[in-house]
Amino acid sequence: MKVVIPQQASRKHPQGYPGYMPAEQLKQVTEGSASAASLIVCQKKATLYQNGEPDMEISFLTELAAAKETDDQFHVVTPLGIREINKADVRPVSQAFSMTGKDVVDAGKQFIGLSYLWGGMSSFGYDCSGFAYSMYKACGYLLPRDASDQAVQGTPVTSSHLEQGDLLFFANENGKGAVRHVGIYAGDGMMLHSPKTGRQIELLSLSGTSYEKEWAGARRYLPSERRSE
Repeated sequence: MKVVIPQQASRKHPQGYPGYMPAEQLKQVTEGSASAASLIVCQKKATLYQNGEPDMEISFLTELAAAKETDDQFHVVTPLGIREINKADVRPVSQAFSMTGKDVVDAGKQFIGLSYLWGGMSSFGYDCSGFAYSMYKACGYLLPRDASDQAVQGTPVTSSHLEQGDLLFFANENGKGAVRHVGIYAGDGMMLHSPKTGRQIELLSLSGTSYEKEWAGARRYLPSERRSE
């Protein structure tokens, strides 16, 4: 069955990022019958428990619907039935907070050393644009899913006016071709990114690297009133 993800904007489909899933893994629900997500995992990974015993490890940013609350755990709805999760591993989806570019960078730094995964959108592995998307989502802001779409959103920024959290884009043909990579500007000439298969998320200086030759611009997404001073 072909499906779309409305929270992941993409030029590939007007309703969201498209893909395919086995029909047997899907269940049709009527409006209002599905439990609304009220919690989101805020740790790199979290454990679901069944009757007090570890049952499954789940990713950063997994959204869950709470069915019951105890002193130190939530009972949450999963496709496998009710499971428990420690309160310290989640936060309310509705929690309000002030996002800055530094928050985006700090969210990403916790994943330094995690192996690249093509198509990855979880803390079991990210690709370059999945990493940027997820770190912004962790701070309450949704970007398009792919680097090529991210590169035409937001506000253009020159290389001399970069701020933490700006996204940096790199392209084939010495920066003039199709956008092929994205990283997060971390300040002081440094980039935080998920490079490619066989490599790990890293913080590196752009000076003297091949990325300088492939520079294709930068974009800023945060409204100015939400940026750090």
